[in-house]
Amino acid sequence: METVTCEVYDGKTKLGDLLQSGLLYQKNSTVSNARNEVKSLLSMPPTTKNDLVMQSPNLEVVSLGTDQESRPRLEYDDGFNPLGLPVMVFESPSTSSNSTSFKNGSRYLVHDYPPAPAQYWSVMRPIRYAALAGDSVLVWTKNSLPTGLIEHWEEAIPGFVKPNFICDEGDNGFDLLKQANANPDLVVHCYLPLEQIPEQNHVVHPSVHYYVAGKNAIPEMTAHSPKHYADTKAVRPCVVKVTHAMGSLGIFVIRDDDDEKELLNFLEKTGQPDIAVTEFIEIERNLACHFFVHPSGEVVWFGYSENEKLAGGGWSSDSRFENDKQTEMRELLWPYTMDVAKYFLSKGFWGFAGIDVLFGGWLRC
Repeated sequence: METVTCEVYDGKTKLGDLLQSGLLYQKNSTVSNARNEVKSLLSMPPTTKNDLVMQSPNLEVVSLGTDQESRPRLEYDDGFNPLGLPVMVFESPSTSSNSTSFKNGSRYLVHDYPPAPAQYWSVMRPIRYAALAGDSVLVWTKNSLPTGLIEHWEEAIPGFVKPNFICDEGDNGFDLLKQANANPDLVVHCYLPLEQIPEQNHVVHPSVHYYVAGKNAIPEMTAHSPKHYADTKAVRPCVVKVTHAMGSLGIFVIRDDDDEKELLNFLEKTGQPDIAVTEFIEIERNLACHFFVHPSGEVVWFGYSENEKLAGGGWSSDSRFENDKQTEMRELLWPYTMDVAKYFLSKGFWGFAGIDVLFGGWLRC
C-alpha cells in the first residue's frame, strides 16, 4: 500500500471536521486530489472551514455556512435528525456496569472491572473529547450538559466552537439506540464498538475496530513490539494483560506461582477474559502518541504526552507534555506511528488512535 504521510495538527481544525473529511473520501471516490484533503483542510482559515459543504450519510448535501443565525436549526421530531450529520459518541461501553448508557455483554467485551462511577463514565470522561468536536457533526450525550459548562469552555479553550449537542433525556430527546436501529443511514462514530448499535451504522465495522483495539493484535503491527508468549510458564518474569482492558486495569507481572494464583483468581472472578502474555520489560519512559488516520493514508499528528513514573515503580494514569518538545517528540515517535497507521489501514480501520511507546520496549495500549 501507499506510504502514509504526516500532517501536523493546526490546533484549529475540529475533530468533527476530520471525521467528515474521512467520510467524504469514502463516499466520493471521484474527489480530485483526495489524498490532499487533510492537507487542504488544515491550511484553511477558520471562516473557510465553516463554509465546507458536508455530505450526509444519505448523500444529501448540506452547508453549515458561516452565519450562526442562518444555520439550520437542530430541531427534530421523535429523534429525527434533519441535517443527516454523523453522530459522535464519546462514551465508552461497559461490560461490568449496568449504570452506563451502553452495555457490551456478549460480543465486544471490555474489561472495566471494577467499574468507574457512572457519572465519570457517562459525563466527565466523554465531554472532555466533546469540547473539541466542533459544529460539523452532532455530539450525543446521555444527559444535558452541566449548567455553565459551555460558558466555561468559551472562556478557557482558545478557538472554541460550540458543538451541536443532542441528548437522550427529555420529551424530545434523541434516542440514539432507537434511531440507529430504525435508520440504517444514520452514521455513528463510536469511541469503542457498541453492541447495541447495528453494524451498518458504525463508521468502521465494529469487528475490525474491536480487533485492532486488542492487545493480542500488537505483534501484527510492528517489528518493535515485545515478544508474545503462549503461556505464563515458559518465561518468567512475564506480563499478562487483559486484551481489551480499560486504562491500566487487568495488568499482572508473573514472577512466580503465587503471582500465577493471583492471576487465575482474578480471571475466574471477572469471567475469564481473553489475555495476552508478553515479555517483561523494564520501562524507563512511557510516551503516548495521539493521531488521526485518514482513509486516504494521511495521518494527522495531534501530539505526544508522557506518563509519570511513581516512586514505587508504578505509573500514574495522568500524563503531561512539554509544548516546546512536541516537534522533537514527533520526530522520535513518528516511525512507530507510521507502522501502526499502515497496519490500521490494511485492516480497514481509520479514525482517531493512540499508541504508547515504551522506552526499553514498545507496545500499544
